[in-house]
Amino acid sequence: MIDEKTFNYYRKNAATLVKKYSAIDSSVPIVLQYAERYFYRCSSVLDIGCGTGRDMAFLLSCGYDVYGVEPVAEMIAAAIEKAPVLKTRILQAQLPYKGCYFGFKFYCVLCSAVLMHIPDEYISDCVSTIKDNMIEGGRLLLSVPVERDDLDANYRDSYERLHIMRSPLFYLEIFLKEGFSLLDAIITEDELKRKGIKWCILIFELRSLEI
Repeated sequence: MIDEKTFNYYRKNAATLVKKYSAIDSSVPIVLQYAERYFYRCSSVLDIGCGTGRDMAFLLSCGYDVYGVEPVAEMIAAAIEKAPVLKTRILQAQLPYKGCYFGFKFYCVLCSAVLMHIPDEYISDCVSTIKDNMIEGGRLLLSVPVERDDLDANYRDSYERLHIMRSPLFYLEIFLKEGFSLLDAIITEDELKRKGIKWCILIFELRSLEI
């Protein structure tokens, strides 16, 4: 469940954020460079916390069958205004969630810059939701912050957004327990070129727990 202050920030700044991320000077966003490397080509992709819709639109243009979920109605509206092709592909829904968002499972899941906004008590259920929406053998790309120098003692930035700093090892442990195996882990600079901020991209594959 996304933190309330964080939710309100995205609700009030949706249009501005769409413009901001659309203006990034990069032909392929950093996270999506690894999606192209590890996702099954032209497969189905679920973007959990799709936000501005930029990643969805890019993956669609590359031939992927992409759907997204986003809790903030204003973000959905702004994303669709920027890319009308997303109109029938985004569901307003929270993480965690019971069952499959769209009634079927996906070969690949993207969850970029989302879990740090979720309080600790919901993380385990979020991992279960991700797993429930993936086929066996599916791929997950997760990005989380590993360094931020702009947070107060309560992990909030100047906009009051929550950014809980958890070690990549925390996420590795919890996903391994749910039947995922790690394919790769990469530390990257911030896409918006903000100093003092770094990210970790974790690539998982969902394996069967049956012996």
